[in-house]
Amino acid sequence: MKTLSIKQPWAWAICNLPDEFKKDIENRTWTTKHRGEFLIHASKGFDADGYDRMKWYLHELGYTGIIPLKKEFTYGALIGKTRLIEVTQKPRSRWFEGPYGFKLNRTIAFNTPIPYKGQLNFFNVDNELILKEMERVIIVEKSNNG
Repeated sequence: MKTLSIKQPWAWAICNLPDEFKKDIENRTWTTKHRGEFLIHASKGFDADGYDRMKWYLHELGYTGIIPLKKEFTYGALIGKTRLIEVTQKPRSRWFEGPYGFKLNRTIAFNTPIPYKGQLNFFNVDNELILKEMERVIIVEKSNNG
């Protein structure tokens, strides 16, 4: 399955914010022909300036939920799945910073991150590996819940 590495805190903002605050666009300096589902990989990188902008922006929007500290984010793991529906250069989202925006929808966060090494641009993750890892996560969750 196609996968895209995204620095924190942006990967968290895409996967974990409530719908009314969710980051619904991923800003890039490049475009892509890919449309459809892809996995969200939280890279090992952290955007410190972006973190400050995100906190300020969420405060301005009235968000009162918890924003993790830098050390609390997940790094180096697959954390969710989303769908790329269009690439735009027009600011249709409050999260748009350009020059290209990957418009996202149907985003879901995984209950348990799946450790995985990221790459630049879109890259492929073996579907079998993801299915096996998801099975393991489900088995672990079932055994922990009785």
